[in-house]
Amino acid sequence: MSTITKTEAAQRQIDTAITLWFRDADPISIHTLACAGLGILNDLGKPLGQTAMQYDPSSFRKETFKEWIQLVNKSRDFLKHADRDPLDTLGFNPTANKYLLADCVDTCLRVSGGQTPVMKVFWSYFTLHHSQYFDPVMMEILPLELRELPKEQFFVEFISVIRASIPPITPSSFSE
Repeated sequence: MSTITKTEAAQRQIDTAITLWFRDADPISIHTLACAGLGILNDLGKPLGQTAMQYDPSSFRKETFKEWIQLVNKSRDFLKHADRDPLDTLGFNPTANKYLLADCVDTCLRVSGGQTPVMKVFWSYFTLHHSQYFDPVMMEILPLELRELPKEQFFVEFISVIRASIPPITPSSFSE
């Protein structure tokens, strides 16, 4: 038996969703894993005042927030509950997953104070491909030419760079 924290569970779900996303795997599985991980982080973040962006009422007009939450939760609820209208169907847009994953990575940073190497690769890819929304100084770190790399190649190349920059754990790393 192994022991795991709620934060670790969320991180692992999100890392798996991101890895699947970079491989263009099943978008429904990606969405389900990302929603589960974000749900945990959102619950952990509430007492800290650090909810996921998509669940933060201050980001939306008060009169439309309830409608927004229903829209955001529609796919998650459909994929999670078979007892709510078992003959229902869902129109699903896989493009939504990259924005959901961006919210996961941002929420993880704010709730846990860090990101996994897989999350760092995703955030680099996401900000590079949506540079118009981010601080130009931040964009100087990643050359825009990297946009030309296919998703999976970007992941393979950058995960090894990020993992190589993390110091190895040695017995002296642990305090007694």
